[in-house]
Amino acid sequence: MKTNLSGRQAHQDPAISGAVIVFTAAWSRFFRRRPLEHLLNGATTLAKSLR
Repeated sequence: MKTNLSGRQAHQDPAISGAVIVFTAAWSRFFRRRPLEHLLNGATTLAKSLR
């Protein structure tokens, strides 16, 4: 089997890319914000409540 520079087998790259595409589509369908924005909003809300 062929391997790429990171040592993964070549057939894993399309699977990883496909998983990222599916995750992105599902996230954008159910959430209005991107994942990082979602996490930062949660952290900001928590920090405001601690004041």
